[in-house]
Amino acid sequence: MVTKLFTRELKPIEGVADALEALDGEKAVVSSGPLQKIKHALDICGLSKYFGNNLFSSYEVGIWKPDPGIYLHAAKSMGYHPENCSVIDDGPVGVQAGIEAGMKTYFFNRFNEESNTVGVVSFLAMRELPKLIGN
Repeated sequence: MVTKLFTRELKPIEGVADALEALDGEKAVVSSGPLQKIKHALDICGLSKYFGNNLFSSYEVGIWKPDPGIYLHAAKSMGYHPENCSVIDDGPVGVQAGIEAGMKTYFFNRFNEESNTVGVVSFLAMRELPKLIGN
């Protein structure tokens, strides 16, 4: 029942495909969700092509946000140093993990929450992301 609802109702965030298309470099999904759910969501939303096999699940590595280890694992697996990576997250624990990993961190603040976290760039719409990152 939940899977059918998920399949029928899940939609990509407005502007995310255009933002992903505009951003240079490799991309990854680093999630606390199970790998199969990540793959299913990307397939439903038509976004799988942007990430390839760069999918990292806390369930697979045993590290959950806000522990920065999940982001550090993804960077290392992809052959990057943390300081050369960016994190885009929509939750406080992911933002915290990105900062602690030493990565440039962007907060997708889609609910326009109060956010004063030092060193984090907050944005409201995906269409803003390429300019913020510099693409």
